Amino acid sequence: MIFQVSIRDRLHKDFQRAFYGSKTHNIYIKDGNGFTINQAANLIQGRSVFRTDLLNINGQEYKAWITLELNQPKDGYGNFRSKMFSEGYGFNLNEVLSRYSIKELEDPGLMEKLETSLKNGGSPLVTVNKNGEDIRLRIAAVPQFTQINFYEQNGKPVMREQFLTSKAQEKLAHKTEGHQQGMSKSQGLSR
Repeated sequence: MIFQVSIRDRLHKDFQRAFYGSKTHNIYIKDGNGFTINQAANLIQGRSVFRTDLLNINGQEYKAWITLELNQPKDGYGNFRSKMFSEGYGFNLNEVLSRYSIKELEDPGLMEKLETSLKNGGSPLVTVNKNGEDIRLRIAAVPQFTQINFYEQNGKPVMREQFLTSKAQEKLAHKTEGHQQGMSKSQGLSR
């Protein structure tokens, strides 16, 4: 008996749309500068890319994360609009990665490769511990929300909070507790 399994059956629905959808976007290159093919492919799949060679209107260089707004109407030239999150926005990849128990962060060489992949819009595989068992998941940088997202290898999203370090879990619990106390006080005053 022969079974035929399509890649479509193995991909999560969010990834199917990017994998099978027909999205087009023009990427312009001037004097060999611009997005690489891998960066452009990652942008069209909805991931963010970090650029260090951007110029403002005055010709000054700056660094920013760029994301295409794939769910918004295209501009007059048939391209997706982009969002930029400069360094002043507050997304620090090193800081965000340090919140999670990712084994690759223990080795400086692997950590550098991981950061490079994320900055190019990649979705690298990482090893995390869940219930005493090492599992491999994909991660992607989400600068808009100053986070990283975790995905199973088939693209199914996974809750990131379960992979926080104990220090980050304490900080989150304290922040949540403070928010709940603030809500209680505001509800008490409004009565």
